[in-house]
Amino acid sequence: MIVRLSDLNTDIILEYPTKVSDGQGGFTDTWTAAGTVKAKVYTLRSDDAIVAMMTSGAAIHSVTIRYRADVKGSWRIKYTDRQGTHYWTIIGPPIDLNKEHRWLELKVKETM
Repeated sequence: MIVRLSDLNTDIILEYPTKVSDGQGGFTDTWTAAGTVKAKVYTLRSDDAIVAMMTSGAAIHSVTIRYRADVKGSWRIKYTDRQGTHYWTIIGPPIDLNKEHRWLELKVKETM
């Protein structure tokens, strides 16, 4: 896959899960920003389903960023556009394109 720097035209925030003490001996799961990066985003598919008499759906996107060794499959992406803020769950292990440590591809799911 050929990626040009001009393809990286979308700002996204990478977030990772953390546990924060609730002060009563328990923990609360929160998300911590790992940084804002430029990304190439395109939709692979969009599915609709009827569940309990309501329409729901999910879109699967491919997100390509510059290579980072720290990104894990347990992370998520925060993306903001004119319609609001979206959270995309990473649905597979990050892919080091061509094993060159130049580009990282993330398959993500956006639930609607």
